[in-house]
Amino acid sequence: MPIVGVLKTIDNDIVCTNSTFGFDTAVSFATEALDRLDTTAHAHSRVIVVEVMGRHVGWIALYAGVSGGADAILIPEVEFDLRRLADAIRRREQRGRRSSIVVVAEGAVARGGSAIIQERGTDGRRDRFGGIGAEVGKKLEELTGKEARSIVLGHLQRGGCTR
Repeated sequence: MPIVGVLKTIDNDIVCTNSTFGFDTAVSFATEALDRLDTTAHAHSRVIVVEVMGRHVGWIALYAGVSGGADAILIPEVEFDLRRLADAIRRREQRGRRSSIVVVAEGAVARGGSAIIQERGTDGRRDRFGGIGAEVGKKLEELTGKEARSIVLGHLQRGGCTR
């Protein structure tokens, strides 16, 4: 009798698979959040940075960012340059776009930096990532002079309706 394995991870990071259980739900939730936050960003002329799950891979950030119309997407696979990102936001402003949405995977790394670890793993537990969204928002506010806010979707992406 053949053995069937069911891959369940929202990160969609299992080699030789097209999609894993949970990934579509996570992307759908993040996309809806981006759509809702875009209204707020526009109404207040702000930069909003949305941190999504993705320790080592940026599939959720990439898919949700494209689907949700993000203005920038930062993923762990590609180091980013905050000055270039700030320049792009300023150019958007010059063209009349007063708000910007930035999606960042929790494991994204600025050029020359390292991933932000909230807590080092011990006793077989993994490191706890998180905080890159707040850091990016703070730096973008300094570099652009625009008010920035950050939000972490975190475990909301993992949940589903049980009713």
